Amino acid sequence: MKKIITIVFAIIACISYSQENAVNYKWGFIDDTGKEITALKYDEVKSFNYGIAAVRINNNWGGINSSGNEIISSKYQDIGYALKMNNSIIIPVKFNNKWGLINKMGQEIVHFKYDEMDVLYFDSNLIGIAVKLSNKWGVINEIGNMIIPANLEEIHSNRYYRYLWFKISGKYAIIDFKVHEIVKAEYDDIKQICGGLFAVKTNSKWEIIKKNSEKIGRIESNYLYKVDKNEVRDPNIKFKAYCEGNMVYYDAEFNIVSKERANIFGDACIRDEKYYRCERMEKDICIKKKFDNGMGAIIKDTKWIILNVNETPISEAIYDEIEKPIRVSQAYLKVKIQNKWCIIDNDGKVIPNKYDEIGDFIDGFAPVKILID
Repeated sequence: MKKIITIVFAIIACISYSQENAVNYKWGFIDDTGKEITALKYDEVKSFNYGIAAVRINNNWGGINSSGNEIISSKYQDIGYALKMNNSIIIPVKFNNKWGLINKMGQEIVHFKYDEMDVLYFDSNLIGIAVKLSNKWGVINEIGNMIIPANLEEIHSNRYYRYLWFKISGKYAIIDFKVHEIVKAEYDDIKQICGGLFAVKTNSKWEIIKKNSEKIGRIESNYLYKVDKNEVRDPNIKFKAYCEGNMVYYDAEFNIVSKERANIFGDACIRDEKYYRCERMEKDICIKKKFDNGMGAIIKDTKWIILNVNETPISEAIYDEIEKPIRVSQAYLKVKIQNKWCIIDNDGKVIPNKYDEIGDFIDGFAPVKILID
């Protein structure tokens, strides 16, 4: 079971930023005009969500609002990202090695008694919070009421489907979370593939079923394919599936062997998860890039000129590096000049180059890092 920070990061594009060991970097936030809303004094920050950002000084986590004011006391071991469920804003926090929930004023909503927490999404909506207590999992709502009793050995979910799969009394089952109806509870093992398909194991035999437990009757489907032995180098790979922008490769037991980003942006070049289409090559070097937010760049004398979405130059040839926001699609680029990062938007407006790192704008604010002498 993944920790809550990991899950939220994947689902709502929240990111944690921390300083390197033995280097005195500090973090703060800027708004979309480049104004610093707080002093750059934090050892680690997490991106804003619902107007709240978690911040850490030394070993203590607290929370600030969009004005940079501390609204959650810096006394916690960890703080998750603010979540919204049934019109309530809740925040998972860890205190004295136990997890609970507080509201945006820092008031306790759910007592600190759980060993772990995880969030369960369906179609981008929070549908419950999985909690672990005495080695058993259950699901609570935003005020702590049990939706599913804490008697499960494992629980898993995928934000694109309303089905959960879990282990109880040594067997795996599938539940329709919308109606809380258990579909099946008879499998020795279960692995989610994609597109609402599951690989299930009974008496050492694997089958592919749909989420309503209807059997496909064959291994291959519109999402899952057998792999020819000449197609891949790794002899352990037996199947592949296109899933959420990735080509995922599985072994004979449907364990994930590896995954790679699928080509979903034309002849996309992928560099550290930053997507662009190379529109001009010279001597195996891409000299003109088109990013998936519409902006572009072209090299002149080893430096980059920035292009807006209409391919009109909006800068001189002065930039050394370019990055696009990873998980958001706003029309701006992060650019590096003289070893410092700044931001240039589609109109050519530039936030000054004084930062050693700039994160993505989420909820109107971006984390920034600077070296403290």
